[in-house]
Amino acid sequence: MSKATLLVLAVSVFPGMAHAATTAHVITGTIAEVEQGCNQIAFVFSSNDCTYGRNRPGPNGEWIGPLSQFGAAHYAPGSPGAVLGYVPTTSTESPEGSGTFIPAPPDGKIKAAVTGTLSINDNGTPGDAGDDKIGTTFSIGPMVRNIQTGQFTRAVQGWTRMDHQMAEISVSSAVANANGGIDYVIGSRGFPARICNAANAADCFPTANSSNSFSNSRFWAAIPPLQVGIERSGLLGDPGLTDPPTQPPPLIPTGNVGATSTATFTGLTCSSNNVSFDDCVTGPLVWGAGEPAGFDNIVMKVSTDSQGAITSAQAYYSEEYRIGAFGAPEGYDNSATTGTFSFKAAAAGPANLVIAGCDTGVPDYVFPNGSTFSTKVQMCATSARNHGKFVSCVAGLTNAWKKARIISGAQKGSIMRCAAKAP
Repeated sequence: MSKATLLVLAVSVFPGMAHAATTAHVITGTIAEVEQGCNQIAFVFSSNDCTYGRNRPGPNGEWIGPLSQFGAAHYAPGSPGAVLGYVPTTSTESPEGSGTFIPAPPDGKIKAAVTGTLSINDNGTPGDAGDDKIGTTFSIGPMVRNIQTGQFTRAVQGWTRMDHQMAEISVSSAVANANGGIDYVIGSRGFPARICNAANAADCFPTANSSNSFSNSRFWAAIPPLQVGIERSGLLGDPGLTDPPTQPPPLIPTGNVGATSTATFTGLTCSSNNVSFDDCVTGPLVWGAGEPAGFDNIVMKVSTDSQGAITSAQAYYSEEYRIGAFGAPEGYDNSATTGTFSFKAAAAGPANLVIAGCDTGVPDYVFPNGSTFSTKVQMCATSARNHGKFVSCVAGLTNAWKKARIISGAQKGSIMRCAAKAP
């Protein structure tokens, strides 16, 4: 997973709009209940294009769009869907060739909670939204991913918390909206249009109802070739790239390059039925196996109102990997699992640092790199072997923060009291 690349592709000036240097917003939302897949095997065996934006034309010239194949479904811990061997329900086309898809029977899939803090930094130019920067720390869970890792293999991965840090990144564009605020986009090629079911415009990506077939192009409503995608890899998201590429992979991918995140797990569990190798250790479809945990690409749109409050936000994420078979070019990811999460501001202004349910009363300070008090305390919780080590780690943090005059002595005391009460 590469570091986030800073891009400023469109700059607009909006006189008279005032922002604090960095404004932190408490956010709350959900991650969609399924992920959808597009991989090298689909291209090879069907000669069809399963990318989000129809950017990898195959010999057949058909666009089948993202599939339920090699995707994942999300369940509550302890539910039937969270058990290895359970196969999530999907839709079926009936009769075959009709374009009529019977929706996937309900089986307990969930939209897991997303909570955290998003910061908007005016970059020292409060009248120019075009150079603003956005960073966020957010947690996903609790939840369990039930993942198809191969034709006959599955893995089940669960956690209590998956804590992401998306380092501060310059926005790709900023446009004034009808609410007197700004529509920010992070994504070098823009923000994608939503693709939806041809027979039901309300059934949109990602959906458990899409086709499982590498050759079925009837589920998604048709789109023109070469649309804005959600994949970072040029092979999946660059309309101008030939397949196979005639150039070596560039240092910066040429798909729709957005932000990236790094992540840590709390309460992680994983099991796999793959007897050839352990998907939980090296499988590319298990988050954090084979590469550091986090999202390989985040394409995001954040909208604010005239007061700078977040009114809505939508993000596409991808985990991208390379299947080396069938003449795949070196250095290019050719496969991905993709999904969405959305959120809104729970409250404007800085949140308080809360430790294991104990509200310290101290604002959750946002550092220039986008990290917060909360993320640093969570790192202590993740790395500490016992309660004493955790308290000692938090003491080290608060000593540094007090020395830097970020907090007062009284605030240090409040933080340490909550740390001492943590289980």
